Amino acid sequence: MKIRELTIKDFEQFNILMLEVHDHHVKKRPDIYNKIEKSDSSMVWDLDALLRNKNYVLLGAELDGDLAGICTMAIREPSKNSCIVPRIRGYIEVICVRKDYRRRGIATALYNEAVRRAWRFGADSVELMVWDFNKPALEFYKSLGMTVQRYIMEKKHGQEY
Repeated sequence: MKIRELTIKDFEQFNILMLEVHDHHVKKRPDIYNKIEKSDSSMVWDLDALLRNKNYVLLGAELDGDLAGICTMAIREPSKNSCIVPRIRGYIEVICVRKDYRRRGIATALYNEAVRRAWRFGADSVELMVWDFNKPALEFYKSLGMTVQRYIMEKKHGQEY
């Protein structure tokens, strides 16, 4: 397995993986996420724009000549809010491994490389958001030493208590 930076040549496979992540979210939270057809996905995730952004890390895991997984991470600059301690954060937006390549250490390798890159940017922390419905991802990130930073709660209109 080789972890490398994504290139524009990865455009099609990148979109397929991003759509897989999105579809998972649509199934679990159709009240938040709109269904996107495969034919429209290239209009949603603009890999070319992300590649030009100096504050983005785009990694791919290559295995057997295939793009087996991806990781996208934004480097977030310090807040200008004087109430917040200024710090740089690596914010992992997506880690996705193709179904036929899972359980081979690919997600761990992508995560570890993203963390290394965040430290090189001078980040004080690496953060990410996981939906509560995604128990396997929660357990995976905990196994890598990540801890809960905060909870976002909701009450839907009409929901009893």
